[in-house]
Amino acid sequence: FVTECSQFCAILFFAFCCENFPVHPPGERVWDRDTFYFLLLIYGVACILTIKEGKQTEILNRDQTEEWKGWMQYIFLMYHYYAASETYNVIRVFITCYVWMTGFGNFSFFYIKRDFGVARIL
Repeated sequence: FVTECSQFCAILFFAFCCENFPVHPPGERVWDRDTFYFLLLIYGVACILTIKEGKQTEILNRDQTEEWKGWMQYIFLMYHYYAASETYNVIRVFITCYVWMTGFGNFSFFYIKRDFGVARIL
């Protein structure tokens, strides 16, 4: 237990040092619409080319919602990395969908499995 706690504290200390004492100053974010949309296009093509049939056939099954949430996480990262402020409204809609699908997945699990144990809830 002591070893794990000391490793955890060392990791937290390292993260604190990296956050508050950076080796390099933070860079200027540059918005380049062409690069942003080109990378999203490449990502979209890669998503389409890797489509495979799932095992579950009902609407909004877990595999489907997890896949959509993963796509949206990539778009969130791109939005923040490129400071793409002109896509703000679309990102807000994606975040709303992400939160809804997470809540829907949790509700479905508890509704179907009826597992209200302390370990599952915490």
